[in-house]
Amino acid sequence: MPPGHAFLFDARRVRVEGSGAADGPVCLTVGPQRCGEGPAGAGTDRAGAIAERIAGAFREVLGEARVESGASFFELGGTSLEALRVASLLREKEQVSLRLGDFFAHGSPAGLAEAALRRSREDGAAPGSSLRSRARRRAGRHFPLSLSQEGLYAMDRGAKGAGFFNSVWWMRFEGAVDLVSVEHAVNDAVLRQPALRTVIESHGGRPAQRVLTQPVPVERTDLRDRGGRGLRRIMAGEAAEGFDLERRVPARFRLVRLADDTTVLVGTVHHVAFDGVSCDLLVDEIAHAYAVRLGAGDPRPELRRHYADFAEWQRDTLRGDRLAEHLEGIRAVLDRPCPRIAPAPERDYGFLARVEEFEVPGAIEQRLAEAAVRQDTSLFVLLVAAMTRLGTRLSGEPEQKVSVQAANRSWAGSEHIVGCFSNVLTVAGNGHEEVVAAARAGVVEALRHEEMPFDTALSLLGDEGFDVRAGLPGLGLALQTSPARRIELPGCAVTTGQFTESGDTVDPTPFPLVLELWEDGGLRGVVRSLRGAWPDDSYRRALAQLRLALADAGSSGGR
Repeated sequence: MPPGHAFLFDARRVRVEGSGAADGPVCLTVGPQRCGEGPAGAGTDRAGAIAERIAGAFREVLGEARVESGASFFELGGTSLEALRVASLLREKEQVSLRLGDFFAHGSPAGLAEAALRRSREDGAAPGSSLRSRARRRAGRHFPLSLSQEGLYAMDRGAKGAGFFNSVWWMRFEGAVDLVSVEHAVNDAVLRQPALRTVIESHGGRPAQRVLTQPVPVERTDLRDRGGRGLRRIMAGEAAEGFDLERRVPARFRLVRLADDTTVLVGTVHHVAFDGVSCDLLVDEIAHAYAVRLGAGDPRPELRRHYADFAEWQRDTLRGDRLAEHLEGIRAVLDRPCPRIAPAPERDYGFLARVEEFEVPGAIEQRLAEAAVRQDTSLFVLLVAAMTRLGTRLSGEPEQKVSVQAANRSWAGSEHIVGCFSNVLTVAGNGHEEVVAAARAGVVEALRHEEMPFDTALSLLGDEGFDVRAGLPGLGLALQTSPARRIELPGCAVTTGQFTESGDTVDPTPFPLVLELWEDGGLRGVVRSLRGAWPDDSYRRALAQLRLALADAGSSGGR
């Protein structure tokens, strides 16, 4: 199962104000003063200075020569994924903290500056990196699991170690490849990312993680005598083979020799330590480490924060009024029953699923992009609008809900960390009238709770006697960057990709239909569906309705 699919069961990052936190979000600073402090009357000057920094980030990411303080990010042609890049850039270089939801609610540099100022005043001073966590790391002691890890670990045990939660990806080296240096580069990357070398053990009666120090073995397979055939079979086997998380680290690697000048590194990582952003990060870590091994670069410094810091911070801070606010917001969305999307009479559709390739025609993709700019919104919002329209077409009901993936990378330092941060959000919309406006409002509201692990919220609400099943969406959507990249390295070129199942498979998630797309010089990906939800030819009819809904979102603007 690819990392983008993790949003269907994954749990995520938490950003919560509170005292006693072991670590926390970066506080917005301007010069030596914290934002929100300083002499009276200085707020306007600070807001203007921050807006100029935000405009600079717009220019860098979007390639615009000039950006006015009142210019909307989406009117400039920005996408949701590019908004995440801007937020990461501002956090890392300018110490300006923004969330994805801010871009939908306050799209201009001036509006975003005001949002950043308000958040700085609300969050208060940010503590430094966790000294307690660093001391534990040095001593090789146990850390708590993050809430997402705890949920995935429980589900993995219930699945008895099956490969439901695996992500399989590859790096294809072509040219004069030094295989020993590739092996060393893998371990250099794993050494820098401790989440990839942890085991889960019982500590104090609860599951906890412990970081190991030994290298990760890199297996070798030679297919040269078979003409390179059999690679996909190997990747399918990796996807199916689970992990013993209590005895083995959640990552394994295999070098597959296809020809004298072609070798593929196949990586398999459990979602307990991985998500979609992590895949890009790990590929980049390995490529850089390989270049360093060949004398073409300098080693990167140790990361200031690790995933264990996040897990400890999350445990220390998710409590009190902030937790109650998230639970109340999620309850309000789930309290409204979701119309039945699939024609099957039972909600228990089983686990047998089909995975089918899907591509948005180029003309429709172009119209979607133009409609996003015209309506000052993002491609992602238009896709949400299309999914709500699909729900209305299938059920006849205007009010709809869609499950969407959120990266949840606002925690300071998370943009460099391999780990399980991603979350699932429930977006409420209307598939009949003001479709885009309703989708945008639903996305903004859902992003208010992106820090709240969804599975944890469901568990806590269930403990209170709240029945969540009737309110769960029947449709899912994921939009992410393409896994395909090309990297030039000393003596060779590397292309990358992600293994995706096709045909019949097993899916532990409850959603009858999920559209998962990559932006790859186009919009392409897969549709995942539970076979038990779509009897006879109803699935084909649903696909036809999906294509019509996408065309409508691009042509009519979704009104």
